[in-house]
Amino acid sequence: MFSRSRMQSAATALFGLVALSATPALSAEVVLRFGSINTENTAPYDQVLVPFAKAVDALTAEGGAPKAVVLLSPQGATFTQAHARRLAALGHVALLCGRYEGFDERVREVVATEELSIGDYVLSGGELAALVVVDAVSRWVPGVVGDGASVEGDSFSRGLLDFPHYTRPVDYDGHQVPGVLLSGHHAEVARWRKREALARTVARRPDLLREATLDEDERAWLAEWGWPGGKQIREARS
Repeated sequence: MFSRSRMQSAATALFGLVALSATPALSAEVVLRFGSINTENTAPYDQVLVPFAKAVDALTAEGGAPKAVVLLSPQGATFTQAHARRLAALGHVALLCGRYEGFDERVREVVATEELSIGDYVLSGGELAALVVVDAVSRWVPGVVGDGASVEGDSFSRGLLDFPHYTRPVDYDGHQVPGVLLSGHHAEVARWRKREALARTVARRPDLLREATLDEDERAWLAEWGWPGGKQIREARS
């Protein structure tokens, strides 16, 4: 079970700064605490440096230096499950969000410790990217997700996609739940899920296999399917 209140509590404790938008529309708190923008001398407005630097300085004075100051930017490394797990373990993270054109380059050089992107597309600002990071990272904080083992089994946790999931009814308009899932044989169910997760990854995201952690069974299945080979994969799943 996913606890929204637990996630919010974890996010509050973990993230010192979720979104600081360096625009003329800065919130009153940010303007008062971290410096207003001189609209006559600052151009473009979305690349100011001082508010970001002062924000991180204030966080450091109040609760110690963040273990990571992450710049949300299309130029960063692609955010992955591995990043989420690593950031969760740090305990204190600051996220910096720009608006429109980006950041003064010195934010990268002086303020941020790393740069992350949530994908190869453009948003108007980094706030939504920050929410994605907060949600993904918070899942790794103990107590946010009721069953911690389910987090370990999430898609990408071992570098593979998740296995197919089924609910009731058993038969829906001719589409049936696979018989092995109804067998009550836990070992066979686990084996089916592992095989299907691998097959789905091969069919949909074969690029993930370069970094995936595979066990002996999974390597044997790849050999059995003649990987690479789309026809063999389809036959293995049928």
